[in-house]
Amino acid sequence: MNKTNYIGPYAFAMVLIGEVVGVSFSTGREALTYFADFGAKSFLGMFLAYCLIFLFGYLSYVTARNMDKYTFDWVLTPFGWKPLRYFNLFFSGIFLINALSAMFAGTGAILQSIFGLPYIVGSGIMLVASLLTVTLSTNKFAKVFQYLVPIMIVIAIIVCAIVAFNPVVKGESFQNAHSDNPLLKTWFISAFVYFGLQTGPLTQTVIPLSPQVKGKKQAGIAHIIGGIAIFALAALLLLATVRNYSIASQGEVPVLEMAFAKSTPLGLAYCVAALLAIYSTTSTFLLILKSIIKEAAPFKDSNLKQTGALAVLSIIGLALSTLGFSTIIDNVYAIIGYASFIGVAGIAINFFYYRKHPQNPETAVDK
Repeated sequence: MNKTNYIGPYAFAMVLIGEVVGVSFSTGREALTYFADFGAKSFLGMFLAYCLIFLFGYLSYVTARNMDKYTFDWVLTPFGWKPLRYFNLFFSGIFLINALSAMFAGTGAILQSIFGLPYIVGSGIMLVASLLTVTLSTNKFAKVFQYLVPIMIVIAIIVCAIVAFNPVVKGESFQNAHSDNPLLKTWFISAFVYFGLQTGPLTQTVIPLSPQVKGKKQAGIAHIIGGIAIFALAALLLLATVRNYSIASQGEVPVLEMAFAKSTPLGLAYCVAALLAIYSTTSTFLLILKSIIKEAAPFKDSNLKQTGALAVLSIIGLALSTLGFSTIIDNVYAIIGYASFIGVAGIAINFFYYRKHPQNPETAVDK
């Protein structure tokens, strides 16, 4: 590995944060769906979920380096068993296309409601911007996140803090909030389903970037920074949504509804943060899809074919976005969260095995 290609812990952390803070997170839909129904225990569930998510992100880095394999189908599959590898590829492809549809749906909903743009135009703008970003080199890709993600975090924290501690409607709390999703009956189940849902895409982002991160210390620092930043923002998002529940529960994009109810400048500021969050996650999902396409025989040696296939899959995601943003987040995502535990188990098995049996002394982080 070339030392000049290493990504520093801070830049790596920004990519990790950029993957997590997508449309469902940044708009407050995840807070409403997974964590608004359990009172103070909601924060405990959220803390548990993010600890596990970033722990498994770190484990996937160590496993990829010890296996000397940098595509998720290998790292998520015990000992690279071929039938399960193909299943993981298929399942992850389905998840990513669904996830892209949620990103495009959220973008379309935001730009339509605020600027009056036709839904398909707003979604198409996000598609083109993200496709252009994913054509960059790994280091340039990380640099984009290094500068944009902190801006997004600062704006989001300021807006959420204002709305949380000075709510539009006074006197609302967890007693007013509820979720009707039958798949998420307790805070513990909800935390683990959310962990399963988010661990897949985070680890799939970490794995192809692993060769560009120097060692376990740098990877560990990045995951700690990412986990702390995400939990702090998630807790503020949750507090803002439950303290403004009568507004948050009525719209497709809850935090945006609350921010605009407070003031137009606050709403426009959060619109910028939400669009940056969606852009960052859409770009990381396309990066993962690109790594899948690269492994397919017909596309291995042709950048043009890889870009064409990526564009086609993105357009399928764009078409699926017409299902509606809240439908995708509230129902499809919860089902995928349960199914994702196959990959979680695969990472754990490979982590313990390849720590003892590293495949390449040059790349292994456990000698």
